[in-house]
Amino acid sequence: MALQLVRDKPKQGKSFVAISSKYFRIHLYTKTYDLAVAAYGKDFDHVQFYLDDERSDRFWIKPCPVEAPSSKQIHLVKKSRVISAASLLNELNWRKDKGTIRYPAYWDEEYEAIMVDLSHPHE
Repeated sequence: MALQLVRDKPKQGKSFVAISSKYFRIHLYTKTYDLAVAAYGKDFDHVQFYLDDERSDRFWIKPCPVEAPSSKQIHLVKKSRVISAASLLNELNWRKDKGTIRYPAYWDEEYEAIMVDLSHPHE
């Protein structure tokens, strides 16, 4: 009998955000934030939310200065970046009973923002 090491699964290298329905917050995964910082060119601690009436299954999280209209601060909670998103989730008619769901997130060069795709929740 020989012992065999149980290896961790390799990380998929994908970026996500998690939407917490109970608290109406968005959690930016570290990979997502790091990709955004690389594309934006600097660290950021405030964002704005954008919707597109033609694509209701997506929204954008755009880095912005603190003085920008409707800017939301990114809070650090136990090494996790969290954004209060009640106004956005109310616009999306989000239900509090959905739980916490992860969604893929990508850097959108055209809008210089993180694009969140709500049509493909990640299990």
